[in-house]
Amino acid sequence: RYLSGDFSPKYFEESMHYKFAIAEKYRTGSRKRAFGKGPRIVFADDEAIEIFDEVIATLPTNELAAKALFAKASLQTEFHEYKDAVETYEEIIERFSKSDIAIDSFIEIAKVYEMQTTRKQQNTDILDLANLNIKTFKEAFPFEEEKLMEAENILISMQETFAKGLFDIAKFYEKTKKVNA
Repeated sequence: RYLSGDFSPKYFEESMHYKFAIAEKYRTGSRKRAFGKGPRIVFADDEAIEIFDEVIATLPTNELAAKALFAKASLQTEFHEYKDAVETYEEIIERFSKSDIAIDSFIEIAKVYEMQTTRKQQNTDILDLANLNIKTFKEAFPFEEEKLMEAENILISMQETFAKGLFDIAKFYEKTKKVNA
């Protein structure tokens, strides 16, 4: 009610912190009543994204917006909306380029790419994007050796998965006596 009424900045930022806290509770599994009352309880992930978007739009340069963007991206990853999640993490990197949350965003992008890597689905574009992510990470934060190593290990894991997939394909062609393939 406070936010929808006349503009009074007295408790504005504090109320946005409360909204963020509510969205975080929804994101971490808290449920809400289906129609505001009654016995039916439902998950509120979609409402969490709406609240995060509101916080981001209201306080675009505040640290709370960075946290909201990060939480939104993690929900998008949970929903298997990988492209949207990567875009959200990239928005964090662009807006908050000197903060620790940008470093975490580079690592989360690598994890999102790793989730899309399977032995059966050989999409080399994802591997190229992961390489580009590591390169950009190195340029932006050359002194973050520990975090950089974590991201590089994820890339190595992806490369191993691709190699195993290609090896399986080669074994299949060998079995079917298509040696040239």
